[in-house]
Amino acid sequence: MSIFISNRAKKNTQGYWFGLFVPILVGVGCSFLSMMLVNSDVPVSEFDYIDYVFLTFFMAGHLVVWPLVAWLLTRSNPSERFSRRKGAYMSLKLYVFWIAFILFNSILGALGGE
Repeated sequence: MSIFISNRAKKNTQGYWFGLFVPILVGVGCSFLSMMLVNSDVPVSEFDYIDYVFLTFFMAGHLVVWPLVAWLLTRSNPSERFSRRKGAYMSLKLYVFWIAFILFNSILGALGGE
């Protein structure tokens, strides 16, 4: 048994992790960047129109951008990018779990009186 990893296995593993983490990092990164820009220290405490745009990006980052990027990766050529597609499908599964987690906590918070 060889201790070295074949180039094909290495390429498949890299494609899988690329397909898994790129949608997550793009969506959550968009949310975090927007959150940092909204929470920056400004002299006026009222929201401007640009703050509403950043708040929209904050909410849309993990609700819209993450599944959109994962869906775009699943549409890649199946013969060349099979491992990337598998990673993107796993990213979509994690997205469904994330939304279920948010809804579950929201329902528990509403029932608990918060």
